Amino acid sequence: MPSNRVLITGATGGLGKYLVSHFIKQNHKLIITSKSVDSLIELRNKFSNDNNGIQHYKCDLSNLSEIIALSDYCIKNNVNVLINNAGIICPSKSLVKYSIDEINLMLAVNLNAPIILTRLLASYLTDIININSIVGMEHKISRSIYSASKWGLRGFSESFKKEIPNLNILDVYPSNIRTWPGRENAMDVEKVVSDIYNSYIKKDSTLILDGRAKK
Repeated sequence: MPSNRVLITGATGGLGKYLVSHFIKQNHKLIITSKSVDSLIELRNKFSNDNNGIQHYKCDLSNLSEIIALSDYCIKNNVNVLINNAGIICPSKSLVKYSIDEINLMLAVNLNAPIILTRLLASYLTDIININSIVGMEHKISRSIYSASKWGLRGFSESFKKEIPNLNILDVYPSNIRTWPGRENAMDVEKVVSDIYNSYIKKDSTLILDGRAKK
């Protein structure tokens, strides 16, 4: 069920690269975005033989004017699926060790950017996939700011679902994912992206991917 075009934020790192690969294999056209033009071009060229439907757009998701410019570009290019994947990973440190700039940056990228993109693009979309975290469903020590961003995204999404029932919104809550070799106690990334895609196709509302050993 290929869609017209899919925007994937944070496309060049971590889970993003695997989402790009999987959606390309399912014949979707993509707009990929991150802060690095070189990384975007490298990723686009990697799939140039498989699909000519990849466009790239540099965007710093902590910069409002760049988010607005990205949304304008997406509207002009008929994006109808938004994947809010970009995020600053959890540094696992106590609140007093954060600088004010670090707090603002994490909230800007992890929470504000998905909300603003949703606000600007919602009327053009059929689907949104929010890549959250298992931390968005749990309280854990030394994760106060990361938790604030992920619980905030969860609250926003669950409320917004009630505002626009005809828009399909999938919230994904994964535990650790093996996005680089040797990462221990982590889920297989190919299985994760396959599960995400299948839930998207089925129009699920929530997908919890908890690969931790059961106690």
